[in-house]
Amino acid sequence: MSRRTRRVVPAVVAGLALLALGAWAATAALGHLLGQDPTGTAGPLARALAGAPWQDPVVVAAGAVLLLLGLLALLAALLPGRRVVLALQGAGATGPRAGITRTGLRRAVAAAAEDVDGVDRADATVRDGRVEVRARSGLRDVGDLRARVEQAVTDRLAAIPLARRPRVQVRTTTTRSDA
Repeated sequence: MSRRTRRVVPAVVAGLALLALGAWAATAALGHLLGQDPTGTAGPLARALAGAPWQDPVVVAAGAVLLLLGLLALLAALLPGRRVVLALQGAGATGPRAGITRTGLRRAVAAAAEDVDGVDRADATVRDGRVEVRARSGLRDVGDLRARVEQAVTDRLAAIPLARRPRVQVRTTTTRSDA
């Protein structure tokens, strides 16, 4: 299973640009049918650009910016997005497709860390083959808390049959001050 994120922002930008271009074209066509100058609908910017030479630094800079924006939009459309669903063991092209969402895995790992004695709050992040856990404790001396949280998270991950086992990174902090 390999569901990936949707490319919403590039799609919205492209859609709005096409909508604006279509609206301008429709207005210009209507103006042409009514006997008006089609460049009049574009306003003073179009008239200024129509008279500018190609070597003008403003025209070259505007072209470079538009080229860069176009390349970024093309890359965003062609490159795959981040995986939303992580595959479970046995889920493949021939077998049934099954997976767990990043959010589900993150919540399961954070809950396992919060179940450890001494942990007040835990947050987890799932990214690029690793799980990062941040555990906060009100204890003055956290001692072996990091090792216990890491063991609890590793045990929880072992109970979830992921196709690729992520690495576990744990950080512990204390919220208590000695003052």
